[in-house]
Amino acid sequence: MTPTFRRMAKLDAPVYAAAVGIGVPITGLLVSDVQWKWILAALFFAAGHKFWDIEFKELVFQMKDNREIDRDELNSQKNSILVCFIMGIVLSVGIWLLGVVGTGFAWGDWIKWMAPSYSYAEALIIVHTVWLGWTIYNLVDKIGYDLGTGSPRGSRTEHNA
Repeated sequence: MTPTFRRMAKLDAPVYAAAVGIGVPITGLLVSDVQWKWILAALFFAAGHKFWDIEFKELVFQMKDNREIDRDELNSQKNSILVCFIMGIVLSVGIWLLGVVGTGFAWGDWIKWMAPSYSYAEALIIVHTVWLGWTIYNLVDKIGYDLGTGSPRGSRTEHNA
């Protein structure tokens, strides 16, 4: 695995999570044209599906480099996927909730002015991110386990033994 790909593979989940956590509220706040919102949603979807490719290549390079799947590296990869996706979703929904709920406080007028308005496009980005994170987490777990137990030097443990 090249050093550039190794860095990219370690940063892909945090970058995507930051894009969702910060980009979705900014889109809700600054973009009022519905057509542009759907164009930005399509870009989020495309970036998310590039994320699949990076995660699976990380498993392939692990097999090429080590001839096995390292359990610690696999667990680190899965935890990175799950934690980063959850943080991106919590941040984007939290900023929206702050705008909705925060209007009852003394500084509510300022918050109401700054609150992002989410359309179906932003809601679909968040739903897609939940689906993407959960699906990639489960697939990386399944494929990593199968490759780990199927390789000649892999650990021969059973999940439900």
